[in-house]
Amino acid sequence: SILATFKPDFSQIEADEDQLNISDYPLELDEKRPFFLEGNELYETPTDIYYSRRMTRPEYGAKFFGSAGFLKYGMTLVNNDGLYEDNGGSLLRNNEYFLIPRIKYVKSSSFSLGYLGGFVDSQYGQSGQLHSTDLLWRATNYIDVIGIFAKTSINGKSDFNEQYGFNVEYDTDAWEAEIGMQKISNNFALGLIGFPDPNNYAQLRGRLQRLFRFENSTFQELRFEAVLSNKGTYDFSAPTTNYSASIRVRQHLDYFGGISYGFGVNGVNGYFRNYDISAPSALYDNYGQFEAVDENGSAFNFFFDSDFSKAFGYFIRFEQQRYKQTDIINIQNNIQIKPIDDILIRFEINLRDIGPSQYLEEGTIWRINYKMNYSLLPNVFIRIFSQFNSQRDRLSNNLIINYEYVRGSFIYFAYNEVGTLDDSFNQGSFINNYNLDRRTFSLKWTYSFYL
Repeated sequence: SILATFKPDFSQIEADEDQLNISDYPLELDEKRPFFLEGNELYETPTDIYYSRRMTRPEYGAKFFGSAGFLKYGMTLVNNDGLYEDNGGSLLRNNEYFLIPRIKYVKSSSFSLGYLGGFVDSQYGQSGQLHSTDLLWRATNYIDVIGIFAKTSINGKSDFNEQYGFNVEYDTDAWEAEIGMQKISNNFALGLIGFPDPNNYAQLRGRLQRLFRFENSTFQELRFEAVLSNKGTYDFSAPTTNYSASIRVRQHLDYFGGISYGFGVNGVNGYFRNYDISAPSALYDNYGQFEAVDENGSAFNFFFDSDFSKAFGYFIRFEQQRYKQTDIINIQNNIQIKPIDDILIRFEINLRDIGPSQYLEEGTIWRINYKMNYSLLPNVFIRIFSQFNSQRDRLSNNLIINYEYVRGSFIYFAYNEVGTLDDSFNQGSFINNYNLDRRTFSLKWTYSFYL
């Protein structure tokens, strides 16, 4: 198979119904862009050394993938129009090229051995190479052994750096258990093509889960889980211990359908580092921007989730984190209403309140999403959704019309506008005080052949 894409903003809008392309938090978005999803299972690895959301603003891309006997293979080429923040705080357009080859030997579902490469040429950011191998061995019906070894070479640095780790997983109907370790050396640069975790750490991790199922009862499942890990950072001079425990219940009610609810606690002893999520750099790629956050903290959370296939659906999650110097509160709300079968309305409101400290800027960050689906006719569908982010008053509005003119064949029309709320502007697009950044009109036609 061969695929190509050019400025895939429309593909993103079409696929991301609840999580929009213009989000200022690319790290919190699941991958839904069709170009990256196609054949993406070939690129799955035990760790996030490859993370397709790393390519946040692709200008164009091409990929191919195929198989021959026990071998599966593929290659992806992407030009990314990213943003880079220099030492003076100025934002620069960062032209990046990614070439990512993949070969995987798969012998049934019990054994696979793969190679993943990454070649990056970045105008201002990190450039270099990654080479890795990964292994999956299903020792028994209940036990899996997973391993990975990777090396990077970063331009401008003379040393080679490595990442290696393994997991042993045990899984039955009632029990799940996992134990593993991972080590990343000082200049490995995991964010080269992967999820940007901090470098220079060694971690031991264990997890245990017990599941109870109930038949002929409104209570369907009861799940207990405990996790313990120990990590060394900063040249292993600052060990950190993390622990958590949670309870989750699944139940069936006549009006709400299936519901889930539960709570959890977790804590950390020692120093650790994370993103400064309120800093200006958090508005963009965020890759490699780590700050020491705090030490010795604890947190608790609870959630409730109902069946969103019903006329009314609701989800809430509350988490409070208490550290030595600051408190952070996270609240997620998701409300869905279906007044009639042809109309669906959903609101999502996320809040993050950050207390002041020497490491984090004080602030309250809102993110609000709105979506409406309307079936105008049996073969004509209209979707309207907007997203507002208070971190820099960013607002997007989107309209999609989908017409199925023949079974399985569609015409899509999409309108997207992105801008910033600014009182110095007297006029905008649909609203005043709106500094319009870009406006996109897109048209897509598909035709399906049935043989």
